Amino acid sequence: MITPIPWADLQGIPYDRRARFFAGVAGLESTVAAQVRELVAQRAALTGLNDTREWDFAMKEMESARSYLTSVGAAAGKAGRDLWDQEKAKVGRAWVSTQDAYGKVKSSTTAR
Repeated sequence: MITPIPWADLQGIPYDRRARFFAGVAGLESTVAAQVRELVAQRAALTGLNDTREWDFAMKEMESARSYLTSVGAAAGKAGRDLWDQEKAKVGRAWVSTQDAYGKVKSSTTAR
């Protein structure tokens, strides 16, 4: 997997360099996809004795956050110069949301 550009570096990219921004967003989406694969593998390893409701609920949040990241990334691709900063900010919030959700799922998996 290619090392993604950190969000801190992406958020300052100007409209004129949006191709770099979108390459970075693709890297973030790839990171989230790898996180989902990791979590699904951990879920499969949970024994039948574990109550998985907390994990399942947290994973639904993760999938929702992932979906939102993808949709706002696509919407940013259609933004003109006048909406560029707003759309970038949405991507940033979506990224933070995926990482918060990842942490919740991860803790619900490892707390057992």
